[in-house]
Amino acid sequence: MTHGSMSVGTDDQHAWRNRLACDPRTASAQRSECYKERPDPSLPLICFLALVLYRVMCMRLKASGSSVSPKTALELLRRIQKHSATIGERAYTGISKTTPEQLDLFAAMSLPKP
Repeated sequence: MTHGSMSVGTDDQHAWRNRLACDPRTASAQRSECYKERPDPSLPLICFLALVLYRVMCMRLKASGSSVSPKTALELLRRIQKHSATIGERAYTGISKTTPEQLDLFAAMSLPKP
């Protein structure tokens, strides 16, 4: 950002602008290097939402009297996968078969079955 003839901003912002205003032949390589250095602004939100979901999961498992830890529950539920296949013009989709343990976890957390 400029104010009159003076440039306003931190040294990091100046470095960022200088890297983007580079030679077009090396712009792609420098841009990818810039993205590695610049932190993802959505990361704190993602971490916060993951923490909220983890705590809700803990509360629901505890309220249902389940002895399963959230970590174990996630490991069991991670095995459920969506499959899709195309044969000719037809597309088929389906979900892997759920085990009784997985169905119990859905019931314990008051979630609909997949």
